[in-house]
Amino acid sequence: MSDIQVDTLRKEFSSDGGPIVAVNDVSFTVEDGEFVCIVGPSGCGKTTLLRCIAGLERPTSGSITLAGEEVTDIPPQNRNLAFVFQDITLYPHMKVWENISYPLKLDGVDADTRYERAQEVADTIQIGELLDMYPGDLSGGQQQRVAIGRSIIRSPRAYLLDEPMSDLDAKLKKEMRVELQRIQQQVGGTMVYVTHDQEEAMTLSDRMIVMDDGEIQQFGSPQQVYHEPNNVFVAQFIGSPEINLLSATCRDDTGGTVTVDDTGWNIETGIASQGVPENVTFGFRPRHTNVEPVEDLDGLGGEVALVEAVGDENILYIDTEVGEIRAVVDIERTPIEEGDTVAVDVERSYLFDGATGTTVAHSTRRGDQPDDQVEA
Repeated sequence: MSDIQVDTLRKEFSSDGGPIVAVNDVSFTVEDGEFVCIVGPSGCGKTTLLRCIAGLERPTSGSITLAGEEVTDIPPQNRNLAFVFQDITLYPHMKVWENISYPLKLDGVDADTRYERAQEVADTIQIGELLDMYPGDLSGGQQQRVAIGRSIIRSPRAYLLDEPMSDLDAKLKKEMRVELQRIQQQVGGTMVYVTHDQEEAMTLSDRMIVMDDGEIQQFGSPQQVYHEPNNVFVAQFIGSPEINLLSATCRDDTGGTVTVDDTGWNIETGIASQGVPENVTFGFRPRHTNVEPVEDLDGLGGEVALVEAVGDENILYIDTEVGEIRAVVDIERTPIEEGDTVAVDVERSYLFDGATGTTVAHSTRRGDQPDDQVEA
């Protein structure tokens, strides 16, 4: 297996209105044996980036290195990379073992050896009993495993997967995520996985790349990306329900207290970092709140417009003076109904530069020691 190094990669496409920049001077390294997800909204450049690594798209500039070998100008068939496409592309007239072992057939390996290798791979991905069946007789999840098995059989340098589970239902997606992690641990391969689903990225990744508009917004572990977002975009894109964002003004340059614009709300952020700008965006995640019903509201809060039950939690949609905010509460511990007036206490805060959206500072959970407060 091998690491993958991408250096100042740029990919432009021609159009009547001028060049379209799909990937804009992107650089990163995927370590040997690492599972990295590239996540972002549609059109952010994540699939184009993956196709450049695979050799299916030629970069406009920059370089790609696999295990120390520059492969930027090497054709895809000579890079020894496995690519699993979004659409499950199996040959319907071939049995499962023939589909799995097809790359070996192209290499001239005899049928008996191909069958033995297909059996080994099928056992690894837990479909060993399906070798003599045809793709049309399989479920969607089984077909996806066959496609993954075909990529495993050649022992490639790395595995590239482009939204391979986008067509599966929610239950099957969760099952396949567990299977894919197990497979990756068994084969020990370097994997780069493209998805628009933040839940997939958070659960599968060792580290994750968050992209927007052709650029990397953040590259880090799921916990880093969630708890220490680089900017407003990352904070909004990662996390469900979506983070609450309010325009605010700092009363001093430490960010300890902010006043939400167009209100009289003075909110203690738990932040003590020098150099915080006057105009900020105050952010807090719905899960980092305490909510209490009140008779008279004096501060952050409002009337509960909607209660959405999700398992043992309720997501509250609260109408405030400055628009809707969201909070998550335990159904049994905090029984709140639509129409209730509630006060919202924020446990963990983020301050973003009001002009650029860049993270200025953030606090840890209320009650932690001051030394744990982090300046971004």
